[in-house]
Amino acid sequence: MAEKVKVSREVANFFEKCKNSGDVNWEDAVLHEHIKIFESHHKKEAVVINPDALCMLQYSPFELARILVLDYEIEETPEEKIAANYLDKKRKCEESPEPFDVEWEIGFMAGIRYVLDNLNIKIKGINE
Repeated sequence: MAEKVKVSREVANFFEKCKNSGDVNWEDAVLHEHIKIFESHHKKEAVVINPDALCMLQYSPFELARILVLDYEIEETPEEKIAANYLDKKRKCEESPEPFDVEWEIGFMAGIRYVLDNLNIKIKGINE
């Protein structure tokens, strides 16, 4: 079986909104919006489109078809990956009964904060 296609959180949210709209043919509606966006962008014509659907412009019609047929999973941003890792270490520190068992996690967390602060990157739950 083929692997799920990775999509951005924005695209996944758009698909979920379409799925939850009550339209049993939501995939057809997504394809229709994509065609309008794709043509408008490549022909430089003004077409009335759903602004939420603009997130799909990054995909060709073939790629969108693969997403709809094979299903999709959300590709985490680098910030989301760092936050998940940081929060996992924090949870381990809070759950550990022995203080010496968490030294590595505390150092790891301090390193993440140090790098983010020096690069002036703010991530909610870490340094924001």
